Amino acid sequence: MSDHRAKGRRPTCATTTAIIDAFAALAVERRYGAIRVADLIARAGVGKSTFY
Repeated sequence: MSDHRAKGRRPTCATTTAIIDAFAALAVERRYGAIRVADLIARAGVGKSTFY
C-alpha cells in the first residue's frame, strides 16, 4: 500500500483552516473589497489551483 500523503501536502482540513485564518487576518487589515485571491493564497501558503 502506498502512502497517499506526498511530501509538502497538507490534509484538506488543514488547508481549509489555513485559508480561513488567512482571510480573517486580511479582513482585519483591509476592507473586504480590497482582498484579492492572490493576497489570500499568498498568506495561506497554498497554490491557486488548491484554492479553486
